[in-house]
Amino acid sequence: MISLTHRKDQKIFVLGLGLSGKSTVNSLSSGGALVHAWDDNADIRKTYSEFKKILINPDEINIKDYDAIILSPGINFKNPIPHSLVKHARLKNVPILGDIQLFMDELYKRNLKNKVIMVTGTNGKSSTVMLIDHLMKGLNETVQVGGNIGTRSVLEFDLTNEDTIFIIEISSYQIELCHNIKPHIAILLNISPDHIDRHGTFMNYVDIKFDLFSHQDENDFAILGLDGGIISNTIDSKQIRAKRICFVNQYYSKYHYKNDNSKTQKTLYIEKNGGNLQYSLELTGSMNRTINIENISASVACMETLGFQYSEYLSYFQTFKSLKHRSEYIGTHNNIDFINDSKATNAFASKIAIQSFTNVFWILGGIKKYGGIDEIKDSFQNIEKAYLIGQAADSFRDCLMSCGIKYEVCGTLDIALNSAIRDANYIPTKATVLFSPACASFDQFANFEERGNKFCELVNNIKSDKYENY
Repeated sequence: MISLTHRKDQKIFVLGLGLSGKSTVNSLSSGGALVHAWDDNADIRKTYSEFKKILINPDEINIKDYDAIILSPGINFKNPIPHSLVKHARLKNVPILGDIQLFMDELYKRNLKNKVIMVTGTNGKSSTVMLIDHLMKGLNETVQVGGNIGTRSVLEFDLTNEDTIFIIEISSYQIELCHNIKPHIAILLNISPDHIDRHGTFMNYVDIKFDLFSHQDENDFAILGLDGGIISNTIDSKQIRAKRICFVNQYYSKYHYKNDNSKTQKTLYIEKNGGNLQYSLELTGSMNRTINIENISASVACMETLGFQYSEYLSYFQTFKSLKHRSEYIGTHNNIDFINDSKATNAFASKIAIQSFTNVFWILGGIKKYGGIDEIKDSFQNIEKAYLIGQAADSFRDCLMSCGIKYEVCGTLDIALNSAIRDANYIPTKATVLFSPACASFDQFANFEERGNKFCELVNNIKSDKYENY
């Protein structure tokens, strides 16, 4: 735990007592701040008996008495309706911050020179963070990972070793609560429509993502994924002072891509200092099945920036295991690969998956996000048939029908999986049953984890009697 000494003797209110909120309370208190806290969820408040003396309902405080409000990123900041405490803090010009800003401020206050890498993007953040972590640990570098990835708050980092490199996954919600962060390396993977309910418009969302670069200078590095779309068209309108390194997005036209189901050969393209660098990569086995070249390209660009030679870490790509629910290879049965991509909560996340596999029997649906799947219908070439579940079934059916894609409205995940297995067994070559919903999960599941776990449970039962006829 980090003691936030730069807030000593200040009066701070912490709103939200999830993972980051609890760490924030402890770090501020350890650093000598006077802390009050609250969570609107009564059940959460009950679990924190150690905070009982500092719990104060924000409706009962005088906001002018506080030096700052520390907000958990999931609490409404601007749209659709800001939390009442946020409204009052704005009226009285009380700063509203997040835990990542506190972490960076503490680094500056202590004059620590640790390198900080921040990774953002609509899709692929966690996988890229963990891939960079995997490569660096393979080279015996000291690395700590935290932030939006959900396993560790940044305020639980250890600051005792200045050689430690910190890798932080940062969401648009968190960037919004950071007013002057300056990562040594900032990575923007991609941008597609998402979180419009939170940010109001798509362009507001784009601007927030680009804010990650706004306080960097010529000693820092900005790594961006060229997509032939929103990022490519927006870069020049932004004043990015850091050294710019770009990688070519997975399905942008410059890519060389060969997949023969047993191995994948890739050529990565990275633009640096006006020149083009190329890296060849061949992957086999389960890494081949779950390959996402965008994550690999971003990690290579990052390692290049840190001064590592490609040959030093090339072999570690093969030993990386994909994260749960992110193009996760579950197994093979009767020449069918099963892939759990439940984390694909929007269409552009699913686009990456459906283009990564051949002979795809695609299970999708749930609560439709902005734009639905219409914006990715140019990516349906590998789809043999689609199986629709949840609330989005009718809307998605219309899109698939207009594209000439065979489909079946199944309603629930178990029926969809049964139907996909039945149909996949009719083709003579290797098939992929891909669960990549392109939707939020809340119509049938508590979250994408529960949804993905259900798919894995069903797949792991395929050797039972009820599947023996397929």
